[in-house]
Amino acid sequence: MAAKPVYLELNQVKDLVQKHRNSPFCVRDAALIGFSGLAYLSLVDLSLIRVKDVVSESGQIYKQTVIPREYNPNGKEKLLVIPNKSLLLELTEELIEWRKSRNFGVSNLGTYCGLNPESKLFVRDDGESFELSPRVKGVKDTVNMQPAMLRRHFDRFVLGLGVNHQSLNRSFLLNFYGESIRDGKPSKTIKSLVALTGLGVDTIRKQVNREPRSIREVLSDIY
Repeated sequence: MAAKPVYLELNQVKDLVQKHRNSPFCVRDAALIGFSGLAYLSLVDLSLIRVKDVVSESGQIYKQTVIPREYNPNGKEKLLVIPNKSLLLELTEELIEWRKSRNFGVSNLGTYCGLNPESKLFVRDDGESFELSPRVKGVKDTVNMQPAMLRRHFDRFVLGLGVNHQSLNRSFLLNFYGESIRDGKPSKTIKSLVALTGLGVDTIRKQVNREPRSIREVLSDIY
């Protein structure tokens, strides 16, 4: 019998972020969780995303940017939104300071918040990138690459039974859908999720079709 997919509420995702801000973890780890559960970045996205994808030359963190299509095996762009006064913005600012404090990919040009714009946004404890690995020897296009190094790093996190990176991504999708559907139309919400996740309409519809809760669960929430 297939295991029931793990789904986290927004406050649970935020709790995991907070838990991983401190030793034995660090803000880089908290940000990896944040960009997975408060946005829809895949392990490949997180391995490839560069400083200049998130930070402008003048040093401003983009409130809205595009994850390049070449990062994604499906060849689709993905919209990344980092709202004002959000936890995601806070994590991005702290990640930049964490890198600068460790002299990871810093620049003396005074642009891009003092970081090398071509360097990967997320780096390991030694300052090196989370490199992708080829699925087939000698074939290095994105479709045939896998984020084995970052996946192993995620395995160190304390996320809870059955929770992994895919769970965080799906939780973002379901949480966004649940909030958006309250005041909007299903078709508009699906369209927004296509832009935010890079997934197809049919895939999103399957993801948001959650099984109905039991009578006990519904009444517990009401009362």
